[in-house]
Amino acid sequence: MLKKIVTVTIAGILLMGAVIFYFVTFFAYIPFAKFSGFPVPKNAKLVKEKERVDIYDWSKASE
Repeated sequence: MLKKIVTVTIAGILLMGAVIFYFVTFFAYIPFAKFSGFPVPKNAKLVKEKERVDIYDWSKASE
């Protein structure tokens, strides 16, 4: 009985982790039509816009 409860609890935690990962990963970006749907982070700020490139400042990106 205890083994079943532990198994169900672990499975539930893993499932919730997978759902949270899915929503954080796939809903944090928007497709950008100018570059054929390439994803851009929602909270990225446009710094400079040129004809062929857009430069963004995104706090989560490492430089």
